[in-house]
Amino acid sequence: MKKTLKIFGIGLFIFIVLFFLIGAFLPKKYHVERSIVIAQPDNVVYQYLTNFNNFNNWSPWHDVEPNIKYKIEGKEDTIGSRYSWEGNKTGEGYMQITQLTPFKLIEQKLVFKKPMEDQAMASFVLSQENNKTKLTWNMDGENKTTLSRWFCTIMNMDKMIGKDYEKGLHRLKQQLEK
Repeated sequence: MKKTLKIFGIGLFIFIVLFFLIGAFLPKKYHVERSIVIAQPDNVVYQYLTNFNNFNNWSPWHDVEPNIKYKIEGKEDTIGSRYSWEGNKTGEGYMQITQLTPFKLIEQKLVFKKPMEDQAMASFVLSQENNKTKLTWNMDGENKTTLSRWFCTIMNMDKMIGKDYEKGLHRLKQQLEK
Protein backbone atom coordinates (compact mmCIF):
# COMPACT_ATOMS: atom_id res chain seq x y z
CA MET A 1 0.00 0.00 0.00
CA LYS A 2 2.78 2.44 0.94
CA LYS A 3 4.65 1.53 -2.23
CA THR A 4 1.55 2.20 -4.34
CA LEU A 5 1.02 5.61 -2.67
CA LYS A 6 4.68 6.47 -3.18
CA ILE A 7 4.51 5.53 -6.89
CA PHE A 8 1.28 7.52 -7.25
CA GLY A 9 2.86 10.54 -5.51
CA ILE A 10 5.95 10.42 -7.73
CA GLY A 11 3.78 10.04 -10.84
CA LEU A 12 1.61 13.01 -9.82
CA PHE A 13 4.69 15.11 -9.13
CA ILE A 14 6.16 14.27 -12.56
CA PHE A 15 2.83 15.06 -14.23
CA ILE A 16 2.62 18.48 -12.54
CA VAL A 17 6.23 19.33 -13.41
CA LEU A 18 5.70 18.30 -17.05
CA PHE A 19 2.42 20.22 -17.21
CA PHE A 20 4.13 23.47 -16.25
CA LEU A 21 7.37 22.79 -18.10
CA ILE A 22 5.67 22.00 -21.41
CA GLY A 23 3.13 24.78 -20.80
CA ALA A 24 5.95 27.32 -20.65
CA PHE A 25 6.77 26.51 -24.28
CA LEU A 26 3.21 26.55 -25.65
CA PRO A 27 2.12 29.62 -27.68
CA LYS A 28 1.74 32.77 -25.60
CA LYS A 29 -0.44 34.48 -28.21
CA TYR A 30 -3.21 33.49 -30.60
CA HIS A 31 -4.52 34.98 -33.81
CA VAL A 32 -7.76 34.26 -35.66
CA GLU A 33 -8.44 35.71 -39.10
CA ARG A 34 -11.13 35.25 -41.73
CA SER A 35 -11.99 37.26 -44.86
CA ILE A 36 -14.85 37.70 -47.29
CA VAL A 37 -15.64 39.92 -50.29
CA ILE A 38 -18.87 41.91 -50.06
CA ALA A 39 -20.50 43.44 -53.14
CA GLN A 40 -20.76 46.89 -51.58
CA PRO A 41 -18.34 49.83 -51.45
CA ASP A 42 -16.12 50.16 -48.38
CA ASN A 43 -18.02 53.17 -46.98
CA VAL A 44 -21.26 51.13 -46.79
CA VAL A 45 -19.57 48.20 -45.03
CA TYR A 46 -17.70 50.54 -42.68
CA GLN A 47 -20.82 52.47 -41.65
CA TYR A 48 -22.76 49.27 -41.05
CA LEU A 49 -20.02 47.79 -38.85
CA THR A 50 -19.44 50.93 -36.77
CA ASN A 51 -23.11 51.01 -35.77
CA PHE A 52 -23.62 48.48 -32.96
CA ASN A 53 -27.38 48.62 -33.58
CA ASN A 54 -26.66 46.32 -36.55
CA PHE A 55 -24.60 43.77 -34.62
CA ASN A 56 -27.39 41.34 -33.70
CA ASN A 57 -28.47 41.20 -37.38
CA TRP A 58 -25.30 39.35 -38.34
CA SER A 59 -23.68 38.20 -35.09
CA PRO A 60 -22.70 34.52 -35.18
CA TRP A 61 -23.48 34.31 -31.46
CA HIS A 62 -27.05 35.62 -31.72
CA ASP A 63 -28.32 32.10 -32.56
CA VAL A 64 -26.74 30.74 -29.39
CA GLU A 65 -28.73 33.15 -27.25
CA PRO A 66 -31.35 35.15 -29.20
CA ASN A 67 -32.77 36.75 -26.02
CA ILE A 68 -29.42 38.04 -24.78
CA LYS A 69 -29.50 41.22 -22.72
CA TYR A 70 -27.46 43.90 -24.42
CA LYS A 71 -26.81 47.60 -24.10
CA ILE A 72 -25.35 50.05 -26.60
CA GLU A 73 -23.55 53.11 -25.29
CA GLY A 74 -22.13 56.04 -27.19
CA LYS A 75 -22.71 57.42 -30.65
CA GLU A 76 -22.25 55.12 -33.65
CA ASP A 77 -19.11 55.55 -35.69
CA THR A 78 -17.14 56.98 -32.75
CA ILE A 79 -14.23 55.82 -30.65
CA GLY A 80 -15.53 54.75 -27.25
CA SER A 81 -18.91 53.44 -28.37
CA ARG A 82 -19.64 50.16 -26.66
CA TYR A 83 -21.79 47.04 -26.99
CA SER A 84 -22.22 45.19 -23.66
CA TRP A 85 -23.85 41.79 -23.34
CA GLU A 86 -25.02 39.47 -20.61
CA GLY A 87 -26.40 36.00 -21.16
CA ASN A 88 -26.64 32.55 -19.65
CA LYS A 89 -24.86 30.83 -22.56
CA THR A 90 -22.71 33.64 -23.96
CA GLY A 91 -21.44 34.98 -20.65
CA GLU A 92 -20.87 38.63 -19.94
CA GLY A 93 -18.60 41.25 -21.43
CA TYR A 94 -18.32 44.13 -23.83
CA MET A 95 -16.67 45.29 -27.02
CA GLN A 96 -15.59 48.89 -27.38
CA ILE A 97 -14.31 50.75 -30.42
CA THR A 98 -10.74 51.88 -29.76
CA GLN A 99 -9.56 53.01 -33.18
CA LEU A 100 -11.18 54.10 -36.43
CA THR A 101 -9.65 54.83 -39.80
CA PRO A 102 -12.62 55.69 -42.03
CA PHE A 103 -13.36 53.02 -44.62
CA LYS A 104 -10.13 51.13 -43.75
CA LEU A 105 -10.01 49.94 -40.11
CA ILE A 106 -12.22 49.38 -37.06
CA GLU A 107 -10.44 48.20 -33.95
CA GLN A 108 -12.23 46.95 -30.83
CA LYS A 109 -11.20 45.94 -27.35
CA LEU A 110 -13.01 42.79 -26.20
CA VAL A 111 -13.47 42.32 -22.47
CA PHE A 112 -14.89 39.03 -21.21
CA LYS A 113 -16.12 39.05 -17.62
CA LYS A 114 -17.95 35.70 -17.38
CA PRO A 115 -17.61 32.73 -17.49
CA MET A 116 -13.91 33.68 -17.20
CA GLU A 117 -12.11 36.99 -17.30
CA ASP A 118 -10.03 37.71 -20.36
CA GLN A 119 -9.29 40.37 -22.95
CA ALA A 120 -8.54 40.39 -26.66
CA MET A 121 -8.38 42.83 -29.55
CA ALA A 122 -10.53 42.48 -32.65
CA SER A 123 -10.30 44.39 -35.88
CA PHE A 124 -12.06 44.75 -39.19
CA VAL A 125 -9.75 45.63 -42.06
CA LEU A 126 -11.46 46.89 -45.22
CA SER A 127 -10.00 47.26 -48.70
CA GLN A 128 -11.80 48.41 -51.83
CA GLU A 129 -11.64 46.08 -54.84
CA ASN A 130 -13.63 47.10 -57.95
CA ASN A 131 -16.55 48.62 -55.99
CA LYS A 132 -16.52 45.59 -53.70
CA THR A 133 -15.02 45.39 -50.24
CA LYS A 134 -12.64 42.76 -48.99
CA LEU A 135 -13.32 42.53 -45.26
CA THR A 136 -10.92 40.78 -42.90
CA TRP A 137 -12.00 40.08 -39.31
CA ASN A 138 -9.16 39.46 -36.86
CA MET A 139 -8.82 38.63 -33.18
CA ASP A 140 -5.58 38.66 -31.23
CA GLY A 141 -5.22 37.54 -27.65
CA GLU A 142 -2.62 36.58 -25.12
CA ASN A 143 -2.40 33.35 -23.15
CA LYS A 144 -1.18 34.72 -19.84
CA THR A 145 -1.28 31.52 -17.80
CA THR A 146 -0.10 27.97 -18.32
CA LEU A 147 -3.70 26.80 -18.11
CA SER A 148 -4.82 29.21 -20.86
CA ARG A 149 -1.89 28.09 -23.07
CA TRP A 150 -2.96 24.46 -22.69
CA PHE A 151 -6.62 25.37 -23.29
CA CYS A 152 -5.86 27.30 -26.49
CA THR A 153 -3.60 24.51 -27.74
CA ILE A 154 -6.09 21.72 -27.06
CA MET A 155 -9.19 23.65 -28.17
CA ASN A 156 -7.42 25.31 -31.15
CA MET A 157 -8.65 28.90 -31.01
CA ASP A 158 -8.38 29.33 -34.77
CA LYS A 159 -10.80 26.48 -35.46
CA MET A 160 -13.08 27.28 -32.52
CA ILE A 161 -13.46 31.04 -33.15
CA GLY A 162 -12.81 30.80 -36.89
CA LYS A 163 -16.04 28.93 -37.60
CA ASP A 164 -17.99 31.65 -35.80
CA TYR A 165 -16.16 34.34 -37.77
CA GLU A 166 -16.98 32.56 -41.03
CA LYS A 167 -20.65 32.33 -40.09
CA GLY A 168 -20.76 35.98 -39.06
CA LEU A 169 -19.03 37.19 -42.23
CA HIS A 170 -21.46 35.22 -44.42
CA ARG A 171 -24.41 36.73 -42.53
CA LEU A 172 -22.91 40.19 -42.84
CA LYS A 173 -22.51 39.66 -46.59
CA GLN A 174 -26.17 38.58 -46.85
CA GLN A 175 -27.32 41.63 -44.87
CA LEU A 176 -25.35 44.09 -46.95
CA GLU A 177 -26.04 42.58 -50.35
CA LYS A 178 -29.85 42.52 -49.93
